[in-house]
Amino acid sequence: MFLVLYRLRICPSLLDHYIVHPKNFVYAGRRWHIRAFDEMTSEYRDFNLARIKSIKPASKALDIPKDLEWDTHVNLIIKPHPMLTPDQEILVRDELFKGAAFRSMKTRKALIGYLLRELEVAENPEKQTPPEYQLHLHSIKE
Repeated sequence: MFLVLYRLRICPSLLDHYIVHPKNFVYAGRRWHIRAFDEMTSEYRDFNLARIKSIKPASKALDIPKDLEWDTHVNLIIKPHPMLTPDQEILVRDELFKGAAFRSMKTRKALIGYLLRELEVAENPEKQTPPEYQLHLHSIKE
């Protein structure tokens, strides 16, 4: 368990203290994070390593719950964006799916958001439209 002094995204000049129980290091969204149980919120969170100002061991012991989002693997079904023309859909399928109608990607549930952002996959195809989004999340299967 560690006491972490952390720079906040909303105001990088402000620092906040967290008592965290690290679980894993993960490279996601082009940055390194530490997946840790945060005592203040009583939930698992991802802490960007570049925002950690200092870290010190803490002596307080706590039984922490399992991280179900980290331990759960899911399959994401990704398809060409429904607003593409038929010719554009074929092009995307050929370029990204080797001609297949969709792509299934296995990931941890806790990493879904990072993966979708990195691949520029629309979660809400009515609002996230081409040309910025060529793909959309069709479904998530546990």
